Amino acid sequence: MRVPQAEKINMKANDLITVIMPTYNARPDYLIAAIKSCQDQSWQRWELIVVDDGSTNQTPELVTAVAQTDERIHLLQHTINRKLPAALNTGLAAASGAFITWLSDDDLLRPLALERMHHFLETNPDYDLVYTDYSLIDADGQVYKAMKVGSTNEP
Repeated sequence: MRVPQAEKINMKANDLITVIMPTYNARPDYLIAAIKSCQDQSWQRWELIVVDDGSTNQTPELVTAVAQTDERIHLLQHTINRKLPAALNTGLAAASGAFITWLSDDDLLRPLALERMHHFLETNPDYDLVYTDYSLIDADGQVYKAMKVGSTNEP
C-alpha cells in the first residue's frame, strides 16, 4: 500500500525503530540471545517491546531482569495466551518509533540489520516496507541455509 507523500510522517524527526517481540513460554537461551541481538545493533535508536502472551514459565521474569539493565526494553503482558496477532497488536499499540519491525523470540538480528533497513527507507522515500535476506541456523548458531528474498525496482 502506498501512502501519499502528504500523509507520511516526518521520518527524520523520529528515527526511533520499535522492535516488537511476541513471546510465549520462550526457550530461555533463545530469548536472551534474541534480546541481545537487539542490544548489539549498530543502530542504537531502538526500543524493544516484548509482549509476553500469557507464558506459564519464567519468560516474564527473564525479560524483567534484562529490562532492568536497559531502559530501551519494555515488557507488556497478556494474562492469557491470545496468540500471535493479538501480541503483535499489543506491541504495535505501545510503539513509539516511526519505524516498526518484529522479531520472534528464537530469531537473531545481524548487528547491522536495523541500520541497513533504516538507511534504505530513509534514502528511498517511495518505499514503505523493507524486508531482508536471512539465514537458518541450528541450535549451535551454525548457518545451514542462506535465504535470499530477492529485490525489486518497483516501489
